[in-house]
Amino acid sequence: MNGLDRQVTLEKGGILRIDGTRGMKVRVEDGCAWLTQDRDTADYVMQAGDGVELNGKGTTLVTTFDGCRLTFVAPRASALSRLMGFRNYPAAA
Repeated sequence: MNGLDRQVTLEKGGILRIDGTRGMKVRVEDGCAWLTQDRDTADYVMQAGDGVELNGKGTTLVTTFDGCRLTFVAPRASALSRLMGFRNYPAAA
């Protein structure tokens, strides 16, 4: 990881909402994650080692059924400030 990377852990059933992060890369470090983003007809089911670059055209949602650890790589310093605005929603009880 470098100074523009951030790791996030999602608990089982958790949802992460990300807004406006064009060019940011998401990589799964542990576990399995499902990612969907506005204006992209594809959904991504990713396992450890897999990643995708976000299109930044709206909201991106990441969820996990069993928990996962993600690394977000910002393309530049200005993206890091947006990265700090992630909303990590815990699983419903």
